[in-house]
Amino acid sequence: MAIYVALLRGINIGSKSHRKTVLMGPLKKALLKEFDEVTTYLQSGNVVFSTAKTSLPKLQSKFHTVLKNEFNLENIPLMILSADVFESSVEASPYKDITIFLNKEPAPGLVENLQEFAGGEDFEIFGTTLHLSAPNGFSQSKVGRVYEKKLSVIGTARNWNTVTALVAEINNLSLKAA
Repeated sequence: MAIYVALLRGINIGSKSHRKTVLMGPLKKALLKEFDEVTTYLQSGNVVFSTAKTSLPKLQSKFHTVLKNEFNLENIPLMILSADVFESSVEASPYKDITIFLNKEPAPGLVENLQEFAGGEDFEIFGTTLHLSAPNGFSQSKVGRVYEKKLSVIGTARNWNTVTALVAEINNLSLKAA
């Protein structure tokens, strides 16, 4: 069995008129039809699960099918990472603040464009992960407002408490599997 982390973007956040609501209990129940062990963290689309090792595109397809069939939701941005990649991304963080998981690695020239708009905020990009120091919070972050446009990516952000809790969930599933 392999362990993965799924990060759904835009679930249960935003104004009520634009919110895509998915309760984690029903999501977990629906995902257990496709995957072996499933845990969720908070109500914002954080899932740690185990299944037979397979390709990330196949896992994303399964996830999107569940979201469509069970919750009538389509085109939800979704990042799925292997547990090893997720843990390495968290360990690499120089800021212990905000970690943004990107759908692809940004081109180097685009990173320079983002630096022009950073307004003194510190950030580092390692592969498909953007680590951000946002002293005034992510909602007030200049980088947080423009990174997708400037880097030509789709991303989903998690604070330090969330990413470390997800690492703990990975470790719990690893212990169960042992």
